[in-house]
Amino acid sequence: MGLFNHYAPFAVVVAFHISLNVFLFHTILVPSGWYMGCLLLGPNLLLGWGYRKYYAGMFTAKPIL
Repeated sequence: MGLFNHYAPFAVVVAFHISLNVFLFHTILVPSGWYMGCLLLGPNLLLGWGYRKYYAGMFTAKPIL
């Protein structure tokens, strides 16, 4: 079980791009399916917020070596 928790922040970053594209597709091109896009993007944003301390290095102007 520890292996799944170890790669969870990485999986959230990978899944975010997919869920964002689904959200934009269903919001802009097929507006009748906007709810499905929200159902995918919402939990991904919540998980991203939960793992935000792991992403601090991605948003620094000058990385520490």
